Amino acid sequence: YGSFYSDDGTLLTGDISTNSTTPIPVTSTTGFRTAGTIFIGTELISYTGVTATTFTGITRGVQGSTKANHATGDSVGSAQITPANTAAVILMDTTTLSNGVTLNTATGEVTVVNAGTYNVTFSIQASNFGNDYDDVVAWIAVDGTNVASSASYATVSQAHAGHPGSIILTVRIDQPFTAGQKLTIKWTTLTGTIALVTVPIVTNGIQIPQSPAIILSVNQIALAP
Repeated sequence: YGSFYSDDGTLLTGDISTNSTTPIPVTSTTGFRTAGTIFIGTELISYTGVTATTFTGITRGVQGSTKANHATGDSVGSAQITPANTAAVILMDTTTLSNGVTLNTATGEVTVVNAGTYNVTFSIQASNFGNDYDDVVAWIAVDGTNVASSASYATVSQAHAGHPGSIILTVRIDQPFTAGQKLTIKWTTLTGTIALVTVPIVTNGIQIPQSPAIILSVNQIALAP
């Protein structure tokens, strides 16, 4: 069995003007990748480096999102993006359970050590930062080959009221594995305005827990014949 997720968030420690490309100051970059994408409000921002408390090498308003001012204390979440109609492997960075099922955080590959039939279940948080509807699809691959009947499709509404449109995709499938096979979760988007995001803790009268970009569980349910 194994349980994995991607779940990184932090807070701004300084204001950011609409067109600024100076390093973005945050409470901590712990858990974030050394290069990648973050989101603040309805803006996606790419970065090429990190220090302990800043994101550096900034490109504003990526994936069709709109540049905006952001204020000290605003939530900053991690994001994964891919160009329109281009398949990408979803990356995870945290292991909560692992017994014969292991995660490579660099590649997103989950290796199944012992042959058998496994229940594979995942959910992903997909958010649309564009100004029109976009479609997203996610599916399972084993050793790079797509698994039949494993895809989940959704149409995601555009950004509105200061928030991206969001939806959660889920898949549950029973899949046979031989020893050493590698599982990945792949995804794509129709027009390229969707990102897979971790929504940080929200405190607005009530506190809402962080929402991971992806949660994956892989559990053996039968031995190999």
